[in-house]
Amino acid sequence: MRAAPTSATNIAGRGVAMLAWLATIPAVMQHLTQEQFGLWVRLSSLIAMLDFSGLCIGNRPLSGLAEAYCYGDRRRVRALGSRAMIVLSAVPARIVVGAANDIATVNRAVAFGLY
Repeated sequence: MRAAPTSATNIAGRGVAMLAWLATIPAVMQHLTQEQFGLWVRLSSLIAMLDFSGLCIGNRPLSGLAEAYCYGDRRRVRALGSRAMIVLSAVPARIVVGAANDIATVNRAVAFGLY
């Protein structure tokens, strides 16, 4: 019964976030060069895509933690909490390492068609 209002609120929140992002475009365009604006759009799109997808790992650790907490299994709560922290920290860490590698190795002139 609570799924419908929660889903509606989630969709509305994403809609507001998208409208806010669209509202910032004119202001950003005035202060950035074409190349900088292209990079801003590319990074913003990547962040939005990762946020929207949720990387398919956020709900499972939380569900397991909630179940263990409901049954009062403190040992399992600690174990699942540790695993959830490792998993949820490893994915962003991998993204940061990959982005750092790309920054160091990608020829931006070719990537943005500036040659």
